[in-house]
Amino acid sequence: GPPPPYGGGEHHAHGPPPPHMHGGPPPGNHPHGHPGPPPPHNMPPLPPDASPTLFVDGLPPDCSLRETRHIFRPFAGFQGVRVVVKDSKIIQNDTVTLTFIEFANPMTAFHCLLTLQGYPVDTDQPDRYNLKLSFAKETRDARRGGRVDETGRGRSHGGSRGRGR
Repeated sequence: GPPPPYGGGEHHAHGPPPPHMHGGPPPGNHPHGHPGPPPPHNMPPLPPDASPTLFVDGLPPDCSLRETRHIFRPFAGFQGVRVVVKDSKIIQNDTVTLTFIEFANPMTAFHCLLTLQGYPVDTDQPDRYNLKLSFAKETRDARRGGRVDETGRGRSHGGSRGRGR
């Protein structure tokens, strides 16, 4: 006889797939080191000198590592802060502290650079401490003690597999 009027087949019983199948990769292997809004699609093209590491200038001298992390942590791809202390070339017996921010890839680093360039770190002295961000020149800074991006963290969970180095 004719099919039941309410369409009794099983084809619509399943409905759409469960929501977790739509949301990209499962939470276990998140492609970024840190969740956060991905870079927007309308970004300018990546500069030729882009790298996944940003060099940060303009931090107040009393800015702690924790404060530095707070500034950069919300960005997608953020992997960590690395501080390098070296001897000053200008003042004898003085040291210079260089701060580098590590990202998952050059695009996430570029997004952060565009967003935070000129950011006033100290609202009490807004004209004095503004972030100056630039891509770390990895080969030049790497002469002493290995590559700049060897942070000692984030390397064990598959970060370097499959990138032709």
